Amino acid sequence: MATTQQLEVAAPGPAQHYPVTIAHDALKNATYWQPVLATVNTVLLVSDAMVSPLYQAELVATLQQAKPGVVVIPYTLPVGEGAKQWHHAHALLTLAAEHNLTRQDAVLALGGGVVSDLAGLVAALHHRGCRFLVAPTTVLAMVDASVGGKVAVNHTLANNQLRKNAHGTFYSPHAVVMDTATLSTLAPAVRRAGLAEVLKTALLESTARHTSGAVHPWLNRASSMLLNTLATSGITDEGMPDTIAHCVAIKATVVALDPTESPTETPAEALTELGDGGSSAGSPRMWLNLGHTFAHAYETLTEGALSHGDAVALGLLDAAAVSVAMGYLPNSQADALAALHQQLGLNHRLPSGCAITPAAMLQAMAHDKKQAGATRRLVLPMNTLGEVTVTSQVPDGLLTEVLTAQLHRHARG
Repeated sequence: MATTQQLEVAAPGPAQHYPVTIAHDALKNATYWQPVLATVNTVLLVSDAMVSPLYQAELVATLQQAKPGVVVIPYTLPVGEGAKQWHHAHALLTLAAEHNLTRQDAVLALGGGVVSDLAGLVAALHHRGCRFLVAPTTVLAMVDASVGGKVAVNHTLANNQLRKNAHGTFYSPHAVVMDTATLSTLAPAVRRAGLAEVLKTALLESTARHTSGAVHPWLNRASSMLLNTLATSGITDEGMPDTIAHCVAIKATVVALDPTESPTETPAEALTELGDGGSSAGSPRMWLNLGHTFAHAYETLTEGALSHGDAVALGLLDAAAVSVAMGYLPNSQADALAALHQQLGLNHRLPSGCAITPAAMLQAMAHDKKQAGATRRLVLPMNTLGEVTVTSQVPDGLLTEVLTAQLHRHARG
């Protein structure tokens, strides 16, 4: 059985940090939940229609063993990105008010990134902040959504166009408990989608390690860079806890440098010297959006037919192609990324029948949260895999040319 991993993640506010526990069968082990529930008398347990039948009863029993007398109020969301809407947040806030949840009580997210995003926003809003606990059950949620404190709902316009994470805030969890046993029930496509976020995180490790901020202690103990591990060993069930911990440590390092994705430019002395000065075009936390400007456009234009992770997989290839065209990334490094992308079995094509034009992509990308007025900012790999930059120097003409070629590749598969 894999060893339990324990990490501390820095967070803004009085607590200053929160614990992340990674363990097999953590949902069944009251030991992990006793300190988490010390002040909690009522838990609003948010899950979805896929996860709830698998793990809700098991977790409720564990919570009641860890804290006898604790009241658990379940709420089940529909499955998928479409559930991340305000009317569900309103329903949860109504439940919280009806059951008199105090600030010491908790909203607990059991599930993937959609569940934790929505539940976290509810926790942030109720009484201006009650306790927020996360029990992620997907690879994507474990390595990305459950760490860092971004919480939000989507907004769907009258023309059915999706605005991803349009309304939200930064609200760090008070504790995260990851049960790696839940990954055994994931559909292969869902697991694959999560691995795209693993690769994204690996692609910014060198930059994270060479900031002037404090590097997470876990990284100092790591035997090798995550990219090297992925290339040589891949991702095995036995190695998954270490892979997850490695991703958490990389993200924690970046988040500690810039907890709330500051809209102002970061002083050059706080950033890695990467060559073209592009790193000063945005805040360090933007590094975590590598591939996401393209990915969110794909999600919008496919109207949800493409999952977030599969969209990120395409976005990473697009970001590399733009970087090559800009002269930031050597062709050999782009080829190495493509080989690793294939080795991990990541998505490399658009859904059948999706006809997306470069003009539509540019229009969708204009709604990206990194946009500064009319200035588009892209996170791109550069120099060697593991380094990233934020740049506003990509001309529309070059971007259109690259997207034309990339969309053709994605359509062919």
